[in-house]
Amino acid sequence: MSPEEFADLLDRWGADLETWPLAERDAAGRLIEGSDRARAMLAEAEALTAVLREAPPVLASPELKARVLSDAAGGPAAANGDLLKALWPFGPIWRPALGLAAAACLGIALGIASPSGTAVEEQVVEGFGEDVLVIAGNLPADVGQENDF
Repeated sequence: MSPEEFADLLDRWGADLETWPLAERDAAGRLIEGSDRARAMLAEAEALTAVLREAPPVLASPELKARVLSDAAGGPAAANGDLLKALWPFGPIWRPALGLAAAACLGIALGIASPSGTAVEEQVVEGFGEDVLVIAGNLPADVGQENDF
């Protein structure tokens, strides 16, 4: 373990080596035994920990507590004051709604305007039905073969 890695682990895990993961704890112990720099870093981290333990806790003001609680109770919609904006942050919602409505209208119009029952459609349906019946074994194989390709 390098001194830089040791300093990074001190920042992450603190000065109490007992709280470190075993692999890092053993490597840190070996580094501390052989390095004055590592011992100095550990002593500095221990001093900082002692100062932080003695410092009085900083309490939040009542205004901050009230603001946090009101924002948490209402969620992001209450914090921003706009439920629709919280649910759809991609701009005006009428644009995709209008596109969906236009596509639905076009599909309905094409469905109504298309001719049904044309001769080609009847031949396809009739030929398909015959093929299914031949496969199922209900019609002789020579019936309906004049329309095959």
